[in-house]
Amino acid sequence: MEESKSSSGIVTKVIIAVVVLVFIYGIYWLLNGGMDGASLEGSH
Repeated sequence: MEESKSSSGIVTKVIIAVVVLVFIYGIYWLLNGGMDGASLEGSH
């Protein structure tokens, strides 16, 4: 149980980190007019 607990703990931290990054990126994308669908092309 301890071994799987340690392993799953690392996986959980990685998943949480990815979710947080995606969440932050999503907010940043929306704040920059991501809903318009032309933010990426218009930024260059």
